[in-house]
Amino acid sequence: MATMDSIGPDDLDSEWENDGTRLRRSFLFQSFPAGIEFVNRVAEVAERLDHHPEIEIHWRTVVLESTSHDTGGLTGRDFKLAAAIDRI
Repeated sequence: MATMDSIGPDDLDSEWENDGTRLRRSFLFQSFPAGIEFVNRVAEVAERLDHHPEIEIHWRTVVLESTSHDTGGLTGRDFKLAAAIDRI
């Protein structure tokens, strides 16, 4: 596995969709509270990395999307965030 400083597309779980400008992934949970607990953990990771995903919360599904708005596309920060989320 790559170090956190050299994370790239090949280092992510295959569930992440990459359209070249954003990463997107859906997560299905057993219950609504389990999804909210996951979102709280994502928030902690995002704060630590100072890079925050878009978050959609549906009944038992959480959808995360990451892009670097300042560059208009994907950067290493997006891949680093996604890799950290994969470890939750």
